[in-house]
Amino acid sequence: MNPLNERVWLALRKIARSDDPAVRLTPMLLVGAPGIGKSFWARHLSEFLSLPVEAIDATSEPASFAITGSQRGWGSAGPGRLVELATRERTANPIMLIDEIEKAGDVTSMKGLHFTLTEALLPFLERYTAASWSCPYFRVAFDMSRVSWIMTANSVDGLGAPFLSRCPPIALERISLPHLAFFARREGPSPQHV
Repeated sequence: MNPLNERVWLALRKIARSDDPAVRLTPMLLVGAPGIGKSFWARHLSEFLSLPVEAIDATSEPASFAITGSQRGWGSAGPGRLVELATRERTANPIMLIDEIEKAGDVTSMKGLHFTLTEALLPFLERYTAASWSCPYFRVAFDMSRVSWIMTANSVDGLGAPFLSRCPPIALERISLPHLAFFARREGPSPQHV
């Protein structure tokens, strides 16, 4: 079993042994070459677990506001996509997928305030702080400790130590000819049906 599937399997076994019926995975950072199926795997996992998934492309939404939302008073104020997903789907344990997190830029306000996506994620990646996260838009605390976070990256370059300490990378191999041959044998028609 590969390390990624083993990690999910162990998490599911732990859930089955607990009194808590909610599926929640430890934060995952899938690191590997472009096009090997990191995002596909995360979406497939959400289907397998029957959990809603919200995908955010970090290259197009570099600021933290996509996750956290922004305070009332701003012209574009609103709740973040996490709160929107949880309320829309009426679930406390969705999967948040952030693609290409290493490419997320940062935003600096005219007052010199600095906002980064990875810094905004830090409170969500530890269950204790996520359990009482305060939404800047609604100004109430939400329990976000059941959210499963899956981030993808082509490399860890540019990702800070605080983020990596909460979300250790899982290195995925490039797809090789033996991988493709195994996949073809597994998914292709059996010899009796050819």
